[in-house]
Amino acid sequence: MEFDIRTILMTMTAVAIALTIAMAIAWRLHRGTPGIGLWTIGIGFGAIGIIGLILRDRIPEYGSILLANAFVASASAFTWNGARAFAGLKTNWTVPGAVFVLFIGAMAYFTYVEPDFGARLALVSFVLAAGYGPCAF
Repeated sequence: MEFDIRTILMTMTAVAIALTIAMAIAWRLHRGTPGIGLWTIGIGFGAIGIIGLILRDRIPEYGSILLANAFVASASAFTWNGARAFAGLKTNWTVPGAVFVLFIGAMAYFTYVEPDFGARLALVSFVLAAGYGPCAF
């Protein structure tokens, strides 16, 4: 059996869109619960990023590589800060913001200056692990 990456990504997008809608409804019904809004934004940004990845050969590189990965990377920052807010902790945008700026710079470098798909893949994997990993604690 062969896996088609676009089919997997489209399925992920459909699930993320459905989850974003469900979270938006929960956010509307439970405005006083901290963190739900940030989670909703994070899931929505992840869905937008995946859509950009699906459109890889149909839109310009800056949209399908830089912008799509920017949405995917920022999704983890919103999710982490949503988890912090839900747990009663203060949100912290300093570290995720700095990582995001470095990430976009490195993605641009490995896209335009020295094109290297493996480096971009490793970079995205590291940023997502660093962004979502702390959500477990």
